[in-house]
Amino acid sequence: MIAQSRKEEIRWRALQTLDQVRPEKLSRALLRRTLSDRFALSTTVDELKTELDYLEGKGFVQPGTLNTYALTADGVDIIEGSIEPPVGITGIESPSDLALSRRREIRWRCLKVLDAGRPVSVAKSLVLSVLNDQALTLVQTELEREINYLRDRGFLADDGDRPGLLLKLTPRGVDLVEYKIDCPASIGRPPAYDKEY
Repeated sequence: MIAQSRKEEIRWRALQTLDQVRPEKLSRALLRRTLSDRFALSTTVDELKTELDYLEGKGFVQPGTLNTYALTADGVDIIEGSIEPPVGITGIESPSDLALSRRREIRWRCLKVLDAGRPVSVAKSLVLSVLNDQALTLVQTELEREINYLRDRGFLADDGDRPGLLLKLTPRGVDLVEYKIDCPASIGRPPAYDKEY
């Protein structure tokens, strides 16, 4: 029988590893090798599958084809400490405050760029260009990570005509940008200010 603390460490390290490659999927074999190489955490194939099944059941990872896995938006929120970790996952070390602030700022600014382009869909390349002009200096992969998160949370969507190239805000995203709904901790929306005098 595997000790509970070992199970929880496998779960946590798997989430952490998937966060580093998101939005890409990672094969179970490569995940197993990474856990061993990076964290000195050797696992059997069955042991890792059991813990990935647990994480899938909790909604923190999503399986793909050929034994691959990707982190879901809920998984990202666990990693970032935006939501309380559930029973069964311990040892959580959130990214640094600077890294968290950066992720949250990128998400907010993506939403603002898409809002400025409404009702027209906006090219991802334009979003990247605007964010880089705002001194964020990010690469395509970093933008993809945060766009994927916002898409999973239902704040933006791919344009039906050009999926993967053009983005648009969803009605929920518009409500967030217009301060009509509460903002999750995972998005760096500044506090609202009263425009009336």
